[in-house]
Formats: sequence, C-alpha cells, structure tokens
Amino acid sequence: MRTRIVKGTMNISSDGDIEFHTFGGDLTFSAGGKNEWTSPQTIVGAYEGGKINEKVLYKDILILRGKRRKGKNMEGKPHLDLMYGDYTEDEKGFEKLWRQIYIENFNHTQNKAFALARANKVVRKISEFCKKTSEKLFEDFKSDIEYYSKGVLEDVAKKMVDTMKTNKSNTYEFSDKRLDIEVNKHSNHINFKNAVINEVKEEIKKFLTIDYAVSNMKITNDGEGILYKKLVDKEIDSPRFPDKMSGLGIMLNDIWAYEIWIKEIKEVIYPWSPNHKFTYLTLNFIYFDHFGLDYPDLEKKRAPSPWIAWDHNIFWEWFVLQHFRGYVPFITKVENSETILL
Repeated sequence: MRTRIVKGTMNISSDGDIEFHTFGGDLTFSAGGKNEWTSPQTIVGAYEGGKINEKVLYKDILILRGKRRKGKNMEGKPHLDLMYGDYTEDEKGFEKLWRQIYIENFNHTQNKAFALARANKVVRKISEFCKKTSEKLFEDFKSDIEYYSKGVLEDVAKKMVDTMKTNKSNTYEFSDKRLDIEVNKHSNHINFKNAVINEVKEEIKKFLTIDYAVSNMKITNDGEGILYKKLVDKEIDSPRFPDKMSGLGIMLNDIWAYEIWIKEIKEVIYPWSPNHKFTYLTLNFIYFDHFGLDYPDLEKKRAPSPWIAWDHNIFWEWFVLQHFRGYVPFITKVENSETILL
C-alpha cells in the first residue's frame, strides 16, 4: 500500500511515537508495530514521491576479538586439532600415540599404573579401527553423528562429514545458513550478543560522538580491543554450545575464536522527518571452531576408568580418518548480524 498525505503535519515525539494532524484533507497511511529493534521503515511509508537519504559513515571495522585465533593454538602455532596424516599405521605410529597418551595421563594423575592402562587402551582401540576401510569409517562416522545431532542440524552435521571426506585444505572455512540460524536463536549467543551491544553503546555514550568512539574501539594491531577487558571484568566469556543432542555440541561446543565487526554505521533521513537523522549500527558476530580432533580430545571423551569400555565410536572413527588416513579437517564459521538504532 502506498502512503499519500494530501494535507497535514507529522510529529515524532522523543520516545518515537508518531502523531498525524490533518487540515481537512484526506489522509491515507499504513502503519506497523514498533519495538526496540524495529527501524522506522516498518512504522510508516514515505511521502508520495519522497526519497530516503542514506549516508554510510563506517564499514567493516574490527572492534573486538578473543585471545585465541582461528587455526592457531595459544602460542600462535598451527593447532593440533587441524593436523592430519601425522601418524603412520604401523608400530611407529602406534608407539607415538601411546607415548603421548601415557604422558598426558601421568602428568594429570601422577599414577603410572593408570597412565599405562589408559595408553594401552587407546592404542588397542585405535588399532582396531585402523583395520576398517576408510569408506566403512566414513559410513559409520556419518551414521554415528545422528546420535549427536537432531532436527534441522542433523543434515548439516552429515554435510560436515562429507566435507571432510573431500576437503583439501585445513584453512577451509565451512559455513551453513541453517547453522547460523540455530546459533542465533541460542540463549548463550543472545546473552553474549546483548553484552557486547551494551558495551558498544556505553562506549559511544562515553565519547559523546560516534567518530571518537569508533576510533577508540577500532583494532589496529594484533590485540583484542578495548572492549575485551570490559567483558572479562564482567565475567562475560565467548559463548559455549555444549548441547548433547541438537548438533551444536558436536559441531561447535566451545567456540575457539570470535570476532566482532562494525559491519556498518549509517545515517538515514526519512522524507516524513527531514530534520531528524536516524543512526543505525550493524554489528557482525563471527564465531570460529575447528572440525577436527587431537589426541587430548580422546582423553576428554574417555570412559571414567581405563578398564571401562568406550561407547563413543565416533571419536575413534574421526581420529583414525584424520590422523592416520590423512583426511583434512577444517574451520567452521558461524556468522550473524544485529542492527540497532543508536
């Protein structure tokens, strides 16, 4: 429906309410609801023939990120869970893994018998799964991942397994809109997002002008940005998705790295309010995780004692395919945007 005002005036109150006053003429308009995140475009249309004027002030500015970087460990070196083909399917390869598991457990428990039993158990399980063909391992991997992913994300999880089967680079970034949507609805993401938005708004309020605030928040080095310490001080950490059944746990779980960007700040002048500028901020939330395992992950998924059998076959299948058969893991990227009226 087009909006046409023949005669009349329009006032916008300080709280955003719109009032129409006519002078004996016809008034035709369409109006919609308004909430905290709704832009004025949805409230009322423009004058007939009117034009919305937009001016982009800033685009694509990194303002916040965590301590960790995608694809790297805390020392800035390639992360173990993105390594592949680094064990041979022979005594030398099994001995390498045995030694790593033994040291890992002994350092953790200071118990030689426990560490010995654990290392023997891991190598025995790995050697059993090494007897299977890669085709069989992928078939079981794809079947077993159904247990950890239900609903809309089950298909995405299987797609990730298929991606690993054909992937050629451990820097490849996998993304899927369905995964973005499910993360965007998750309470842990919402809480983190709202905390970041509040800090950004406080920064702009503190510096009074957007120009000063943006220049202060902008990351120009390899650091985390001034907002990072504010989040840490308030005990706000990057979101976790430990869901056991939805699929987020197996696909993401602990987000390894994140980046927050100012996607855009723009001023908008609407023809129905030519003397007022509306300023919109769009933030881009990007999460990264690694779809890969390292040998400490085998310990995280272990049974409560080295003498109890594991039932998480998916991790043995995954580890053998990645580290013994050389199938290439990758980086999972999740991206969502939020626009607010400043």
